[in-house]
Amino acid sequence: MWQSERFHQFLRTRFGQPKGWSGRVAGLLLAAMNGELNRRAVDALGLASTARVLEVGYGPGVGIAALLARLPEGRVAGIDPSVEMLRQATGRNREAVDRGRADLREGLAAALPWPDGSFDVALSLNSVLFWQPLGPSLREVLRVLRPGGRFLVGYHEWAARGQAAPGEGSMDSVDARLRALLSEAGFRPVASERVRLRTGRGMWVIVERPAGPYPPYARRELSANSSERG
Repeated sequence: MWQSERFHQFLRTRFGQPKGWSGRVAGLLLAAMNGELNRRAVDALGLASTARVLEVGYGPGVGIAALLARLPEGRVAGIDPSVEMLRQATGRNREAVDRGRADLREGLAAALPWPDGSFDVALSLNSVLFWQPLGPSLREVLRVLRPGGRFLVGYHEWAARGQAAPGEGSMDSVDARLRALLSEAGFRPVASERVRLRTGRGMWVIVERPAGPYPPYARRELSANSSERG
């Protein structure tokens, strides 16, 4: 089942960009299933209280809430392609949004609406393999991180199996693929970990943006990609 194209399509349709009544249900499921992974990932980052953090694919906003609790003097931002997830995440974090502590937007990882070097840390859980186009999207995350900024990519085993191509859904395969994609995007490896959660096995990879300016060739590629999207 985990490797079938039908299951892969089901996850992409229901969880890649939730909408309508099924999106509301998906948000409830994601909040219940992803909460522990979100909290453990935030713990793993060892954030300073003043950190500027971006979550890409924030879903129903459980991770945003965990970040806000950890960063009393920091800044939290997020982007998600689903209007329904924006609604749920805003409702879950209403006070922080109203006070300007959380900046939540609808949009794509391939076109992040923040200037270069805006964040100290970025994270994305159970969503990176949904991103299209994937390579340019990862380079967008690289762009909005300061030099030395870190990026955590985390997954539940069941989500990795559902999003990966048939035959490439084992934890080892997904780990290897993520490392290769992140390296190609310009990140440098920092750490990785496998964890046991109440909702199944999980993993994350932490990488960082190397020191130095953002590569000009990557800017040209992103600009061309934006033009192609129209």
